[in-house]
Order: sequence, then C-alpha cells, then structure tokens
Amino acid sequence: ELSPINYVSPDCIPTVIIQGQLDGVVPIEGSLTFIEELYNNSVKHDFIVFENSGHSLNKDKDTTESTVALLNKYIAQWFGLPVKEPTTTTSATTTTSATTTASTTD
Repeated sequence: ELSPINYVSPDCIPTVIIQGQLDGVVPIEGSLTFIEELYNNSVKHDFIVFENSGHSLNKDKDTTESTVALLNKYIAQWFGLPVKEPTTTTSATTTTSATTTASTTD
C-alpha cells in the first residue's frame, strides 16, 4: 500500500529515478515496473542506472562525483538555470521518458 507505484497518475510531477544495477535492497526489476507505470501514465521521467553500483551509490569517489553532477544538472534544468557541464564522465546509462538507453557523459 505504501509503494510509490500505487500513487502514479497522470498528475504526477516529473520523476528521476537513480538506481544501482547491482542493488540488492531494491532490485532493478522493481524500478523497471515503476518506470513502466510512469510511462503508461504519460509522466515525464528519467531513469539513470549506475552499472557497477549497488544500493549505496557513494561507495567510490567517481560514482559520488557522477551522482552529484547528475543531480546538479536536473536541479538546474528543473529551475530553468544554466547547466554547468561536469568535468567527470559517468558510468551511468539514462533512459528518458521511454527513449532508448544511451551512455551519458554528463
């Protein structure tokens, strides 16, 4: 009953989900089901998967810096601010509102 998937509707705000592919606490299949529900309700969303990370994305410096850079990008875009280009390359893939998965460098 408390699962966010039970509250998805066309009125939901844009949603960003960040997931470690090796997450043993929240299996990626659960996130994929949630993404599908967002898509089915025409909710704008991004799904970012860190390929070599588990549940805690801050295990190493590169992943932490990548996560912070991605969050800064989304916050800037949300408020219509200029996006500062990160100086690091991420090991993440992004799926945006059901487009194809692509490697990111920002």
